[in-house]
Amino acid sequence: MADSRPTPGPTARAVPGSMRRAYFWLAVGVIAFAFYASLLPFHLRPEPLAAAWSSFVAIITRPGSQEFSRTNFLANVLLFVPVGFALLGARLADRTIRPLAIGLTAVLTLTLSVLVSTLIEFLQVFAPGRLPALSDIVAQAAGCAIGCAVWIAAGAPFTAWLRESAERHRDDRLSRALLLYAALWLFAGLAPFDISFDVDRVARRIRSGMITLVPFGSPVPLGRQIWDAFAATLTSIPLGMFALIIRQPPGTRRPGWIAWALGAAAILGREGAQMFIGSHAADATDVLFGWVGVAVGVAAGTRVLGRMTTRHTSSSGSRRTAVALTCVWALVVCGYHWQPFDFGVDPGLVRQKLAQVSPIPFAAYQTGAELNVFTNLISKAGVALPLGVCAAYALPRASLLVVSGLWVMMATVFFGGVELGQFFVPSRFPDPTDVLVGVVSSLAGLWLGRWFRKQ
Repeated sequence: MADSRPTPGPTARAVPGSMRRAYFWLAVGVIAFAFYASLLPFHLRPEPLAAAWSSFVAIITRPGSQEFSRTNFLANVLLFVPVGFALLGARLADRTIRPLAIGLTAVLTLTLSVLVSTLIEFLQVFAPGRLPALSDIVAQAAGCAIGCAVWIAAGAPFTAWLRESAERHRDDRLSRALLLYAALWLFAGLAPFDISFDVDRVARRIRSGMITLVPFGSPVPLGRQIWDAFAATLTSIPLGMFALIIRQPPGTRRPGWIAWALGAAAILGREGAQMFIGSHAADATDVLFGWVGVAVGVAAGTRVLGRMTTRHTSSSGSRRTAVALTCVWALVVCGYHWQPFDFGVDPGLVRQKLAQVSPIPFAAYQTGAELNVFTNLISKAGVALPLGVCAAYALPRASLLVVSGLWVMMATVFFGGVELGQFFVPSRFPDPTDVLVGVVSSLAGLWLGRWFRKQ
């Protein structure tokens, strides 16, 4: 009788267990962050376990014990989507498993998620100022379920794509890097997905200036509008390059006008979707300058994509260009954190800001609305990441460990200086967490750049 046990596919034999371990540690990291964020700022008080459990049960089962927050619910959903996705990946990646086993794994994953969420909420009984909520458990379970569903639908091809991208001698790394950028650009523009199709709400957003249908008609200061237009142009350039080569045979490009039309449609579609996302503003100015950025990307891509391969990145001219781009992007980072550039020296304000600085990572973030915090983190990480990508070409060719250590020191000094500058901008508040976010994100960019260079 033939052996009916499932056997791993060829990709699993090539790299046994590596992706499963990566998924496992991703899930562990997200869960650890959920515990951490739920107990900030760690002003815990002792309480008998039995009494704490009684208080917990009474709070979460009492009708109307806490006002329901749609934004908090959605933030908890988003937090646990990667938990469900990664836990299923840790069990199923590179394995041929029957549908019944997949369903059972999903049920066990969801059960584990509920247990973890319940423990997180229970521990909040010991944290003054924190209040357990049944809605948080439900939201995190829903997020885990969504993550499981995403894995079942697309986990296997996504894993294969990641593994193929990691191969050392691929010739399509540029297209893959641009695809990753386009996905992150779309995610950053739509996250945290607090979508509402309420027509009255859209009308109110138009009246308040959150939706601006006339270029430069926003009520925000002109300096901020100019900066936003610059950012829209800059972030759209890679989209123009991507539109040239998406779904094209290797070594070929589509006509420039078609590429521009594709990129322009993407810009218009994202901005149109932001009209229905409460945590985002929608501005015709961003559309206009996004189209300009796409045109620049198409023009630049048409000129350099044929020569822009990793085989030619070691020339001295390329390195000088990379150093210049790193310096330019450092100025962009400073501009992002220092706008509206109304610098002034006010000793009283500096002392006030200094008194509010917390050395505990993410402690200052707990005072904001959850979805705004989420969007803020994505923005800061997105601004810092290209700095590391540029630095990957500017720094000497040495071992990854040496270059990473050197960059961590340099990035810590740089982002620390950026935060120090915010002491002298009245509308900005320095936070050591932003230094951490900048260093980690730019280090990820450095690794991405090294991957792109095939080192």
